[in-house]
Amino acid sequence: VWECTPGGWNTVNRPASEAMLFLSGCARLTTVGEPPVIIKAGDCFVLPKGWNGRWVVLETVRKFFVEVP
Repeated sequence: VWECTPGGWNTVNRPASEAMLFLSGCARLTTVGEPPVIIKAGDCFVLPKGWNGRWVVLETVRKFFVEVP
């Protein structure tokens, strides 16, 4: 389980795939070249190895995640 307060950062060439389930909070993810997506509590998704984009935590996020090389 991971928790993060509001803020933002860029990710370049993710080193591993990550499957996650948002337990609480809200974030905006923008994959390079695509429109932003809002992720909120109850959403489940995967960021693939090599993903490039930007995270912006809008409300403190708590998520369950698993990384796979």
